[in-house]
Amino acid sequence: MRIALVVAAAVPLAACSSNMNYVIQNYDGVVVEEHVVPPADGPRYVPSDNGPVDMARKFRIFDKPLENRMMITASLGDAAAYGFVRGLVKIDVNPPTSVYRDAAIDYLHSKGRACTPVETMELIRLQYEVRYACQAAPAASAAAKAKPGKLPAAPAPKS
Repeated sequence: MRIALVVAAAVPLAACSSNMNYVIQNYDGVVVEEHVVPPADGPRYVPSDNGPVDMARKFRIFDKPLENRMMITASLGDAAAYGFVRGLVKIDVNPPTSVYRDAAIDYLHSKGRACTPVETMELIRLQYEVRYACQAAPAASAAAKAKPGKLPAAPAPKS
């Protein structure tokens, strides 16, 4: 099942790519999380004749925090829409790499992690790997680290 999710995420518009093996070898079994990035300016929902339109971007995140890297992909719906438009008008409408990097930053901050992307590279169309560096967790205070000493002996009962 997990391998199917990785392959399903890799299939959109990935006709030929030697990076497919890299994706499978490195991201098989990684839990997939959907991450929503609201618009930087303007409302998230815009009214239309057919009901509100969600202006947020949706991504699928395959995070590997122990390795300081993640694969980030367009949502399946966005990938299908990009493919449809590209096929219809023969224009590449894929978002620039910076969109994926910014979404990775938003995801990391939403998890309370002080991390910064150091490299963003396209693996397969609409799939990017973001390598990041994180600040070390703040050192615990000396008091928190100190082990409690022996408790004083209880006073002898008075008779």
